[in-house]
Amino acid sequence: MRLLPVRWRNTSSSVLRRTNGFSFRGTLRGRFRLAEMGDGQLFLELGTPPYVIVRTKTDYMIVNFKDSTRTRQLYADLAARVARF
Repeated sequence: MRLLPVRWRNTSSSVLRRTNGFSFRGTLRGRFRLAEMGDGQLFLELGTPPYVIVRTKTDYMIVNFKDSTRTRQLYADLAARVARF
């Protein structure tokens, strides 16, 4: 599986539907359908940006943590690894 360049953003996309996942008190885990990206995997704490977006040619995953410093470190680590390939 080849990763495309990793991105991050400060806003979350609009969730249209939970297709196979868990959603409770702003925590999203599993597969969801987003308005602008279609079906993908979310591991989110809503309301605590930034959000890291990891894509392949056929799928995507959006991840963040309650601690934004940890999220930014994840982004830096992934971006550095993807850039090497």
